[in-house]
Amino acid sequence: DLVRLLRGRGIRVALDTSGEPLRAALSARPSLLKPNRHELEQVLGHPLGSSAAVLEAARRLLDQGIAEVILSDGESGAWFVTPEGALHARPPRIDVRSTVGAGDALVAGALSAHLRGLPPAERARFATASSLVALTRAPSDRFDPARHAAFCAQVEVTAA
Repeated sequence: DLVRLLRGRGIRVALDTSGEPLRAALSARPSLLKPNRHELEQVLGHPLGSSAAVLEAARRLLDQGIAEVILSDGESGAWFVTPEGALHARPPRIDVRSTVGAGDALVAGALSAHLRGLPPAERARFATASSLVALTRAPSDRFDPARHAAFCAQVEVTAA
């Protein structure tokens, strides 16, 4: 209901949720949707075994009126899918200290990159690096811009 209310007022909505809230929100068409693979598989009712299946599922969400889908896929990275195309951001190997806030950091990084006017590949790189910072620090540590910049240089972004 909240997504519909906000969209009705012309406000763009980014949504990161799972389970029934995710299922209910699909029909409200948030501007940006960020499920992880497991969450999307649960909503669809079947596994997404291949990269092609992941992309097809994301493109079906676009067909339903969602403007952008960011699908996080663990160590494999994340998929950034819009009507203009699809990108895959592959992170470097890291030592994970905590997964707390990694998805939130991915969304925050994507929104920050968008507000900065970065082109799609750089948005994907920036957002993925934001998630990597969250994964490699203790939850109580402060954000480190130098670490973020270093991760940006290591994230590989390719067209899918």
